Amino acid sequence: MRLPRSSTSAAIVGLVFAQAISLGASQVFAQATSTAQAPALQQVGGAGNAPVVVTEEMLNERGVPAEGVPPGAEPAAPGAANAAAAANKPAAGGAVETIKRPKEPKAPPDKKEFDVKPDEAGLVHFQFREQAWPDILQWVADVSTLALDWQELPADTLSIHAPDKTSLEETRDMINRHLLARGFTILEFPGVLQVVKTRVLMLPSYPELHLRI
Repeated sequence: MRLPRSSTSAAIVGLVFAQAISLGASQVFAQATSTAQAPALQQVGGAGNAPVVVTEEMLNERGVPAEGVPPGAEPAAPGAANAAAAANKPAAGGAVETIKRPKEPKAPPDKKEFDVKPDEAGLVHFQFREQAWPDILQWVADVSTLALDWQELPADTLSIHAPDKTSLEETRDMINRHLLARGFTILEFPGVLQVVKTRVLMLPSYPELHLRI
């Protein structure tokens, strides 16, 4: 049995409104946008049937809430969605804001931390808290019985703790890892430790050095 076109259209309209009420107007409008590329519009109907157009006004007359607005709620002010999106938008280029560690220590560092000397096996157990780089590197050179040469050093401080006793070579490596993170490195020559910036380091100019990395 085939229903007349008017009966078929009425039945389809009823189904559309039932779907709009059960799923919410947002899903109906989302389907309309993806299929018809027109705002607040949904077309249904089979082959040979005239399309039935459901507009936003028709939904409002039947108590179906507008997209994203619960029944009885006030609609958002114009531009509110754009303002919220702009607030959550990352910085230009996807850059993440960072903070820098203060260069000055919160309290004067304890100079007694440099009283550590190698034991009979040549091992040291050290801990430095917010010590300046010149003092740390001078201590490294002293316990290694080497001279120290540098023209420029990081301006911040270093906090480091060796969990166990370490050899002098391992101690220099531990300190140098933090220097490398700041763009500097220790070059070990016979009888001297030299600290230079990594960006000006040219290995062919130092054929006899031992690079601490």
